[in-house]
Amino acid sequence: MREWVRGREAFRRGYEGAAPSEVLTMAVGVEEVEAKLAVAQAYARLDQTAQACIALTEARRLHSTADQSESTIYAMPAWRMALSSAYVYALLGDVKGCDKEHSAVVPPDTVKRWEPQREIQSAVAYTRSGDIASGAVIANKVMHKTPDEERSIVLKEMYMEATKRTRAVVSSSVDRNRLYRYRGNSWMDV
Repeated sequence: MREWVRGREAFRRGYEGAAPSEVLTMAVGVEEVEAKLAVAQAYARLDQTAQACIALTEARRLHSTADQSESTIYAMPAWRMALSSAYVYALLGDVKGCDKEHSAVVPPDTVKRWEPQREIQSAVAYTRSGDIASGAVIANKVMHKTPDEERSIVLKEMYMEATKRTRAVVSSSVDRNRLYRYRGNSWMDV
């Protein structure tokens, strides 16, 4: 039980923006699915692709024999595994890998918050792949259409990840109240 708690805490902190070093300190060596996913996401944030992929493979191995039901907090349903795996790919800037995992995300109808999270993960994938403008456009659209009461800490953190590189790219002359996409040598309205 102790390892599960450490893994779950590392997983939560990673999604809430903790430093990768903090997440790694908590989760390395813990043989639980969420711990391995936390490690994979931390390495992806550090641009250490090989280590991120190794940790993701370990998470999948553990998940294959773990409880995947919806009936307990100790389980990780397949849709949550896919959503968490997609975020690893998003942080690595692998748009195709992220999209492939998203295609496996089919949560129960009672879970409404997954769609904005899925969309904002795509924004992160575009940004981290180098398409900073597209990532920012997607992230801004998600946040504009998501009601304030549904903007979780995780969603806000992913938004920051998707847009943090944009702040260095967008000039002060751009109207920040409008959405733009960079095409060729100029910004265009979306």
